[in-house]
Amino acid sequence: MNYNLSSIMSAAWVIARRFIGNGESLRALLRRALKQAWYQAKVAAQMARKAAQRVQVSASQVEAMTYAALAEWAFVIECQDRLSTADHDQLALIRHAMAQRND
Repeated sequence: MNYNLSSIMSAAWVIARRFIGNGESLRALLRRALKQAWYQAKVAAQMARKAAQRVQVSASQVEAMTYAALAEWAFVIECQDRLSTADHDQLALIRHAMAQRND
């Protein structure tokens, strides 16, 4: 897994600047900020991996579904109050499968 080191360091400096003047040395502030920035980057990467796995699982489900079942599933997702990134990915996958079957 590759991490964008520049964005991690930038996030760490934002965190460190927020706490300047609280009595800690800059070295201690930056150490704490880097730990937090790395934690945030690792959590974001883990969430991205889980979303990709969900899309792969649903890709196999989509292949086995009929056009009517796909349309119903898309309608159920679209009727939610808020859509997550995974919901948008699922909708794109469903719409792509529906377009292929409609041709």
